[in-house]
Amino acid sequence: MTSQNKDYRLKVSITHDKRTTGNILCEVYLPKKITDPVELIFHPTSEQSNQLGWPFEFSVCGKIKDFSGQLETTIEANKVYFEQGPTKHWGHELSESLLIGEPVDLTITNFLKHDKHKKENPPIKGIFWLTPNIMLSPVKSLSHSFTGETTVRNIRNFEFVLDNGCCLKFDHYYRYLENDDGDTVSFAELVAEFEIDHKNEEILSFESIDDFLMLTSFSARQRCVCLGWEIYEPSKITKFYRRDITIPEIKKNHSFRDTLIDICDFEEFIKTAYKNFIKTNKKNLLRQAIHRAIGRENSTLESKYLTLYSALETIVLFYRQNHGLEFIISLAEWDVFKKDVKRFINKHPQFSENKGKRKLIYEKLPELNRVSFATAFTHFCENYNIDLQDLWPVVDRRDGISLSDIRNKLIHGDTFRRRQERALMSAVEHLRWIVERSILSVLGWPYSKSKVSNSFLSKNMTMYREWPRDRSILSEPD
Repeated sequence: MTSQNKDYRLKVSITHDKRTTGNILCEVYLPKKITDPVELIFHPTSEQSNQLGWPFEFSVCGKIKDFSGQLETTIEANKVYFEQGPTKHWGHELSESLLIGEPVDLTITNFLKHDKHKKENPPIKGIFWLTPNIMLSPVKSLSHSFTGETTVRNIRNFEFVLDNGCCLKFDHYYRYLENDDGDTVSFAELVAEFEIDHKNEEILSFESIDDFLMLTSFSARQRCVCLGWEIYEPSKITKFYRRDITIPEIKKNHSFRDTLIDICDFEEFIKTAYKNFIKTNKKNLLRQAIHRAIGRENSTLESKYLTLYSALETIVLFYRQNHGLEFIISLAEWDVFKKDVKRFINKHPQFSENKGKRKLIYEKLPELNRVSFATAFTHFCENYNIDLQDLWPVVDRRDGISLSDIRNKLIHGDTFRRRQERALMSAVEHLRWIVERSILSVLGWPYSKSKVSNSFLSKNMTMYREWPRDRSILSEPD
């Protein structure tokens, strides 16, 4: 439970399983840093606790009015998860319970007194709250005067227009906290400023900005997400805290050396990639592939490998479905063919007297109608002109273990010896480079203008040059 000062204290109603319990005392603790958790601390009476029954998931709503009875603030969340509920017993029939909830979609609206004679329907201004991303961070110059005054001058503020027409301008907002020593410290948080003519639910639905941030994260090799928004209207200020998304670990040492796209090419890249992504078919598959390519922090080596291979399979499936390479014959034709195959198996001497064997072979039949991954992958590379001759082979095992072989060993629970760990790290990196080349090609960006190009890898990556040795190490028999 948080030890910070509460931001709001009010009476709320909790709804669970179509039952509503009202007039529950609630304290609201908002994040001091945007990546901090949001907490709701409820103080139900014994009667209210019995009625609630400590639900795992519930919704909440409440209002705050001023002394004149005018509505001042509304607080609501459609989904709140129960975190813990300690109960203190002070004696016979005297106890105190706490219900601690983490809202997924907390909305706080503060109503303002405004001049009704001012211009009607003025533009609505707002900001999206973002986690750090090196590509979007503004570049600023600080100068200090002998008088103690500090002047901040903007050198670079990136702007981008989403497909829904919303223009985003990226900047740092500075916030202040008091540390454990009582000192006030400042820190910067990345935001995207926007201005719209009227409240547009499509703009605030996150889909467009999520796609943009996904592509930006891919180019930066640094996961960036939107954790909510704040909009300013003449009559109110509304804040939305989004927590249905995994918050990435903040790495302070991420630099331009770690990015996939050089910062000087970023603006051209994001315009090209976003335009091509918007007009493509099967967006969900492409999204999955890109998210898996970006990956998650603190994964094991084996987990990273399987996630990257899944990204490769997904991008190939994306190609299969867009080019009719998923099935050999149509599903209607397959149903007829499958019946013929089953009749043949039933009469064959190997299976006619063994129902168990027949069942096992029937379970493998669907694989017969799928175009092999090797064939689909070859077509994919040829279609997008992706040259992988300089990297560890994905399916070719003529000179040693392939990347597909490594995936099969891992997925079936096989392990590699400790002395093979460095070689497995090399396989992970080669698989990453293959996935990144593939996605860049689908997005219409030449990977020769990236950090997975032949020239960049040969100059900067030892594992790029030494993979034949690493392959032989992983090819050693158990």
